[in-house]
Order: sequence, then C-alpha cells, then structure tokens
Amino acid sequence: MDSVQQALREDIASMIGISIHEVDPAANLVDLGLDSLMLVELLFRLEQRYDVQIDAADLLGHPTIESLASAITRLNENNV
Repeated sequence: MDSVQQALREDIASMIGISIHEVDPAANLVDLGLDSLMLVELLFRLEQRYDVQIDAADLLGHPTIESLASAITRLNENNV
C-alpha cells in the first residue's frame, strides 16, 4: 500500500473514530461514514499535506481511498 493511501486511511479512521484496520481502501468515502463537513476537512488536510489543489468534484470522481490516492499521486507528480 502506498503512503498516500495509508495517510488517507489514517485520516479517515481518526475522523470517524474507528481503527485504521476497519477502513477499507475500496469502500466509498460516504459509505465509510464521512459527511459533507468531514469531506471538506479531508480536502483541506490533503491540500496542506501534499501541496495540491483538490476540489469537491475530485471527490465525486474519485469516491474511494484507492482512487483518490491515485489521483493525489498523479497531481503531486505533475507539480514536481
């Protein structure tokens, strides 16, 4: 598992109060229990951590941890 995906799992587990082992990378973020405010907080954390610009449409297009981590990795590579 890559570091972006691992960090996403850690953030989400912390935000919803569950163990990281309970966070399925293939699960939909909303199905994991993230509400709209949590998603905004997650976007803020990701933008700060990876110095990338992410908007709500990116979450709709990448609704799982796996797909979001891949998108962030690509954005990060493009910024280099």
